[in-house]
Amino acid sequence: MSETQQQVLFDQGLQCSDDGTEYGDLLHLIMRMAIVISISHVLHLFLQRLGQPSAIAQILAGIIVGPSVLGHIPQWRNKVFDPEKSHLMGAGMMIGRMVLMFLIGIEMDVEYLWRTADRAMVVAAGGGVSSIVLAAVLTSFLHANLNSSGNSILFGCTIALLFANTATPVVIRIAAELKLAHSEVGRLAISSALVNDMACLFVLSLASFTASEATHKLALHYKLAGTAVMISMLATVIGVVRLFVTNMNKRFLRRRHVGNWHAVSILAVVLGVSSLTEMMGYNNMMACFILGLFFPREGGAARTMVDWLTYPVNNFILPIYFAYSGFHTNLLALADAKLATAVAAIVILSTVAKVAGTVMVTGLLDLPTHEGLVLGFLLNVKGHVQLIILNVARKIGMWNYTAYTALLVTVVLNTLLAGPVAAAIVSIRRRAMTYRAMGLQHHQLKTELRMLTCIHGPREMPTMLSLIEMSSGTAFGSSITAFMMHLVELTQRVTTTMLYHEEDDSSESNEDDWEYGGDDSRRIHHATDAFWRETGLKVRLATTVSGFTSMHEDVCNAAEDMRAAIIVMPFHKHQRIDGKMQAGKEGIQGLNVKVLRHSPCTVGILVDRGLGGANRANNAVTNVVVLFFGGADDREALAFGGRLATHPCISLTVVRFLPTSLKTKKTEDAEITKESSSSSPSNQNEVQMVISEQDYRRDEDETFLQKFQERFVEPGVATYKEKYVEDGAQMVAEMSSMVGSYSLFIVGKEREGPSPLTVGMSDWEECPELGVIGDLLASSDFMLDGSVLVLQQRDHTKNDDLVDEFIYI
Repeated sequence: MSETQQQVLFDQGLQCSDDGTEYGDLLHLIMRMAIVISISHVLHLFLQRLGQPSAIAQILAGIIVGPSVLGHIPQWRNKVFDPEKSHLMGAGMMIGRMVLMFLIGIEMDVEYLWRTADRAMVVAAGGGVSSIVLAAVLTSFLHANLNSSGNSILFGCTIALLFANTATPVVIRIAAELKLAHSEVGRLAISSALVNDMACLFVLSLASFTASEATHKLALHYKLAGTAVMISMLATVIGVVRLFVTNMNKRFLRRRHVGNWHAVSILAVVLGVSSLTEMMGYNNMMACFILGLFFPREGGAARTMVDWLTYPVNNFILPIYFAYSGFHTNLLALADAKLATAVAAIVILSTVAKVAGTVMVTGLLDLPTHEGLVLGFLLNVKGHVQLIILNVARKIGMWNYTAYTALLVTVVLNTLLAGPVAAAIVSIRRRAMTYRAMGLQHHQLKTELRMLTCIHGPREMPTMLSLIEMSSGTAFGSSITAFMMHLVELTQRVTTTMLYHEEDDSSESNEDDWEYGGDDSRRIHHATDAFWRETGLKVRLATTVSGFTSMHEDVCNAAEDMRAAIIVMPFHKHQRIDGKMQAGKEGIQGLNVKVLRHSPCTVGILVDRGLGGANRANNAVTNVVVLFFGGADDREALAFGGRLATHPCISLTVVRFLPTSLKTKKTEDAEITKESSSSSPSNQNEVQMVISEQDYRRDEDETFLQKFQERFVEPGVATYKEKYVEDGAQMVAEMSSMVGSYSLFIVGKEREGPSPLTVGMSDWEECPELGVIGDLLASSDFMLDGSVLVLQQRDHTKNDDLVDEFIYI
């Protein structure tokens, strides 16, 4: 095919048909999509074994069906992928792009984005500035080798935009498949990519604004007026949609999803406004994203849109989105040595510039080098915005088809290179980059707490939501990301019921059915929506349906994917109206034991005795006590108590139990120290050795308690007490005196080594998964008031390289 023919087909591919898409064209489009998706799935079967994300397979599928491979077969080119009908793929891609950016906006964690905006802007600026500097250096070389006929300054600005831009959808997909989406580096990559993408789209809008067909003042006035109209229209639509969605959520208050026609109307408004924005000469990606970003998150409308759009986006839109750039790429153009040299120089130098700039700024942010490398390669991926930039540049006559092809090849090769290299770094540094549950005692207080709470039904909802709210803390810059997993036992009856409710949920005629109010799933969603409105805390819901024999695997896998620092499981007994504890579903106790055994992070078992009652609802002060005996689990309990103490409505008391014999030894140690102060310097080393050999514990417990007192007790945030007891009986008496004074007891599960305070108590414990003290507190014979949270820290002997970053430093 000659260059003239390629040029004609290229021009045809950039334009949409004015006659509309006929029935035959629609079938042709569906056939193309089916072929691309099928080839990408086959390629991914082989590439996923090498740890490569599916985006790579989808780009390669586009290259295969395009002019690089199969496009040279006449039958294929004329009957299957006719270049004259390439506008069909472009039109479908435009609609898919709108839906994709709208979904990204809805699912974006706005709170995290706002909290880390400064870091994201620094990372995005680091890679962007280095790319712009490289573009300035290479402008003369590329302008000559690509036979560009446009202005060299405008050419350099366009090249800088190509080098600096990052494709957010590609970054999100690759990060998710590398299991980095919930990690700090993955979330920072997504935030930085979004900042970069929006900035480049803004610059692109300015470029198209200034590079219009006329430069007269009248044309400029028209452009300014059009911009003002577009911004006003977008703001008005956002306000109307928010009002409409709020009323819709109230109408479907006790339903999981809103009505089908309501969801269709929302999507129609989004597509209509985005299309109108495109017709006005502005890119619709930013408009779709902004509409999604300001879409109300609480209520059934957001759930409906996410549930509706996630499957088609992941399985149809994204594969076509990635394949689209490969479809227009002609790798055979690299047969020209001069062109191949220019392409190789662009790919290598642009990658080096983006990665080097990102690594430099991540070093300033105290991030490890390997995380900086992953960020650099992820931020070097390209996407549909680059095609828009190339299209706009060609429309204003900046370059011809040959230059367009060369730059398009660099866009595709950059993405093909970035994905595998990032996957290789993650694979090599898997131990350092994967989920590492350090334990709460090793977290800094300002570190985000990622909590996974599990429930078996609406009964546990008030207490779990109350615990989440108590853990949020408003002081010291602490934050929380809360997840809640609904654990549904897989039985034949549950399967039938769930299918029946799914059928009801899609039917508006059964809106008033009483089962909607009694359905667990809808009650849970309704409770979390109300909780979000009252507290501003978003709880991300998930559901697992499995038997109790394997349900612990789902919980542990979810904790890994969510990178949770703590899992909270409900106790297998619930409180009756008379205060006694009654066993619930058979199998829950075994599930808790398995989660304790296999969990990748700290696990808490919550014994509920009305923690989510009226006191929490009325924002009254909640008294919480941490019982400290010593050991890793008790340190974990104390660390969690410290986080609760930052809440303004929490009054924390720490009670440490010590043997009476230790008080005597403390006095003896003090006398020895006093005598050593008057002894000669030559004898002081011997005295210090005598002290170090005493039974008095000067170990990690003492260090931890000392830092806790400096951080919380001395400023008056918490109260610290020491109780000296002779034996278990006296200890139980001391604990009995606390009953009725505290709403929540927090205690560690295990003690390190035998303790004289708990000797013989394990012989009559009823629930070993709670430990000796936890089992005593959960017993109805001991107390009827006060919830109990028993914590077990994960065994960190597997993490030998763990650095202690004490939570309160």
